[in-house]
Amino acid sequence: MGARASIVLMAPSGLCTKYAARLEFKATNNIAEYEGLILGLNKAKALGAKPLLAKTDSQVIVGQVEKEYLAREPELIKYLATVRVLERRLQGFTLKYIPRAENAKADELAKAVANNLPIPSGTFYQVLQALATQLTTKAFKSILVTEFED
Repeated sequence: MGARASIVLMAPSGLCTKYAARLEFKATNNIAEYEGLILGLNKAKALGAKPLLAKTDSQVIVGQVEKEYLAREPELIKYLATVRVLERRLQGFTLKYIPRAENAKADELAKAVANNLPIPSGTFYQVLQALATQLTTKAFKSILVTEFED
């Protein structure tokens, strides 16, 4: 309990949209990473993204999605299947590994959520109550937007 996921979407124009989510279910690090990826894929699609380059600091997730590693745990197999469904909705999808140092914006959001710190202004925040692999329209309590700076 208390796991978190965060994403930062960057448009080619440089516009940056941040999302943070608290997971209200038991989640391993890999599950939290998949939750963040799935959240990002859904948000990017909703915002009209066509081809998508996603970056993560999880070598395991990149390896499984890019077919370099075999997902063996039953739960991770379900997450990988969910990613496959979502990637078919995009016109091109690539997942790239980046070192944690290059993932500072998303890491900052995740730490804020995990430690009950103030969430950076302009961040969309939601509480997820169900695994993305079991997602229904009632999977989250609410989405809150922190104040935007002028």
